[in-house]
Amino acid sequence: LREAVRTAGIARNVLIVCRHRYLPRQRGAWREYGRPSADRWIEIAAQLGTTASPVAGVSLDGDRITHLTQAGETRSASTAATTVLDELIADASRAAGSTLRIDAVQVRKIGKTAVFVSDASQRRFIVRITRTPIARSRACRNYDALASLHSSAALESLRTLAPAPIGRGSYGGYSYFVESCLTGSTRPDTRGGWSTAAADYITALHGATQRRDSMNGDTIGRLVQAPIACVEQACGTADATQVLRQVERACTAMLRDRTMPLVLAHGDYTESNCLFDSDGRLSGVVDWEVSAQDALPFLDLLQLMPVPGEVSTAPRWQRFDAWMQLIERPQQVSADPVMARYVQALDVPAPAIPALILLQWITHLADRIEARRDDERWMRLRVWQPLESVGAFLPN
Repeated sequence: LREAVRTAGIARNVLIVCRHRYLPRQRGAWREYGRPSADRWIEIAAQLGTTASPVAGVSLDGDRITHLTQAGETRSASTAATTVLDELIADASRAAGSTLRIDAVQVRKIGKTAVFVSDASQRRFIVRITRTPIARSRACRNYDALASLHSSAALESLRTLAPAPIGRGSYGGYSYFVESCLTGSTRPDTRGGWSTAAADYITALHGATQRRDSMNGDTIGRLVQAPIACVEQACGTADATQVLRQVERACTAMLRDRTMPLVLAHGDYTESNCLFDSDGRLSGVVDWEVSAQDALPFLDLLQLMPVPGEVSTAPRWQRFDAWMQLIERPQQVSADPVMARYVQALDVPAPAIPALILLQWITHLADRIEARRDDERWMRLRVWQPLESVGAFLPN
């Protein structure tokens, strides 16, 4: 509820469906183990400076609301609360040039909704609907990156693996963005090795979009100081500020006045955003919502880098620990055939690589911390533990 209130930006009504372990004893009085849960939501809402009250009962089929019961009236979900979505998709149909039919709806965190649609010719599209300022910013970056890829003749051999931008618009106060839906699935486990096809794609993309530039004051300010300032503001502690200032000084010293290739970066180039066909060939690269023009090189490759044994339930962020090992033992970069091939192809200065690794962590945080800072576990694994590790390492 706090996240919904914070990210909405303006006053919104939030519908809370008490599903797990909640049983309705009578309309408007939901109870958990004998205590009215409505009382709990009213107390929580009051702490956040808003109000909550029980208004309806619902019938569920899995995660889908099938009926609403409100003030003695029962309505089918097919005739309730879907009008705006249907009308928005009808508006998006004009951008697509054909009538779109809703196949599935995926509601995600930070106000992102993805509607999977198709037309009579079985062409498939995704309509991204944004409900918060953060989600709108992400969707704009995704759409602009796709437009940049598909408008460049130099990227003709690479753009076919990215969704095509179809159109954008707004309806009922919601912004929406339409793109083609690519086929494929994420790569099955290959025992921790590189996805060579995905590594080759990002190497080729960075090579085709690179613009060599001197890391002068303005560029240092944009690519080093600005993301660090963003993280510092979100952390808001003296200890974090101290470590982040050390990171800034170290990265500036390693990068200043060097000539670097600045590239079109995906920003979240993980295997989960790479699609493969049944023969294991790369068939698509999706979710460009934290992409950036004229970004630092090598960062996307670090996000793709295989980390043996990596699991989301680990008590530490294993990928960050693997990055720190590269800083402590830089010879591992030149010994890895995929990384060595990338560094040679982009002519990345070897002395700059430790700074690029630190800035991959910083950029990762800067792009996400505003949306995730209320997630205690994410902050512990991605921010507080790494700050402690970096703070202990940099003085040495």
